Amino acid sequence: MLGLLSFILGLSLGMGAPLSISRTITTLPKNRVGEGLGLRLSLNRLTQVVFPVLLVPLSLDYQVCFDLSGFIIMSGVSNLKKWSEDKPYIKEKRNGGY
Repeated sequence: MLGLLSFILGLSLGMGAPLSISRTITTLPKNRVGEGLGLRLSLNRLTQVVFPVLLVPLSLDYQVCFDLSGFIIMSGVSNLKKWSEDKPYIKEKRNGGY
């Protein structure tokens, strides 16, 4: 059972990077894709350094770590739709533009 759960977790975590790269490429104009991918990678590496440093003092209470991580993820997800609706070139791409 633990092996199956590990497989499902690894599969779902492994899909995150390709999906975020695809989302970055499709939502940015052609002349800004490289900048967006660089920013995405920089923020990814920054979180890999900063989150462990910030969460170590809180690691005595697992519920706080869980709640904080969930809040960060949900705030990003909730802002994604609002952000993408403000970009007219995304609507053009979806309607066959470019």
